[in-house]
Amino acid sequence: MKNLFSLLRGKVRPTRPLSPMKHAGQKHVGTLSTGAVNDMPRSDAREEGFRFGPVGLASYQRSFGLRFVEEAPSLAEADYDSRVRVLMSDHRYGMRWDLSGKKVAVVGNGPVLNCGRLIDSCDEVIRISTMRNWQKSPVHDGTRVTTWSGHPWLVVHRNNRGELEANDRFAELLENGARLWASSPFHISLDAYWWLSHRGLLDRLLVVPPPANIYEIACSHMEAEDLRKLFSISAQINNIVGLPHFDLLLTGTRMIFLIELCGAKDIAIFGTNLFNFSPDGVWFGHDLQFDYEVLMAVKQRILAKGGTFYWNEEQQVQQKWRSIR
Repeated sequence: MKNLFSLLRGKVRPTRPLSPMKHAGQKHVGTLSTGAVNDMPRSDAREEGFRFGPVGLASYQRSFGLRFVEEAPSLAEADYDSRVRVLMSDHRYGMRWDLSGKKVAVVGNGPVLNCGRLIDSCDEVIRISTMRNWQKSPVHDGTRVTTWSGHPWLVVHRNNRGELEANDRFAELLENGARLWASSPFHISLDAYWWLSHRGLLDRLLVVPPPANIYEIACSHMEAEDLRKLFSISAQINNIVGLPHFDLLLTGTRMIFLIELCGAKDIAIFGTNLFNFSPDGVWFGHDLQFDYEVLMAVKQRILAKGGTFYWNEEQQVQQKWRSIR
């Protein structure tokens, strides 16, 4: 598995060279000698010093115009650009195997009522993304958080003076010792990287491995048809080209699936009413009905293993799902 992960990260040369592709016109940050990753494999891909990025990188470059630099001592904060993402060093990638056998609460960004005691009683409490509706109420949505999970670029930005600022809730929970589990290797902005670095928090950051690695883990847990649905390439949606369905899941759905793969015995979900978003509140690439099907499949597998699966908004979501099928 270690050698496979190295191959997917570009550390091992494939036995058969990948076909080079030309992709001109993009500005690169840095140079090969300082750890920059090219936008697409070029005709000089076999030259010494060229490194392929993680499998899946090209889809993000093509679909969103993102540019990537590898974490390195020479990485310069002056290279700031809102489209730059940092590919973290291999030792920062990983799964939360310590969740095995535990009861894990996943609290989404929706409002939660009268569930505070249940949330806080779980072994682990994972809160997602911006936490915009978190009241820190012991009665309603709980006060505990052991891990933050999401896309770091969403919670760190620059103010009008060009200074780095973080979401208040995000900054506070890190001050209180919460762990970090980035939900994608492709969404760690240079801003977020430097904000964490300045505060000595990078060693607390764990990054979900690339989708190809998740597929390898999932093969031991899922039926072939479920694997096909989740890891096959989605049809083109506007500018989105080449992303697997896994990458188009909502952050909460993705993390619940990953928590299952980590061996959690019991999963409890709160603040996740899939079909109660405002029309402008869901990115066009998400398919909420598909997210629902993924969560129901997780439920079936957890129950089959003798665990429990509680979804606070499940009845509301089911009713809406039946009405729109």
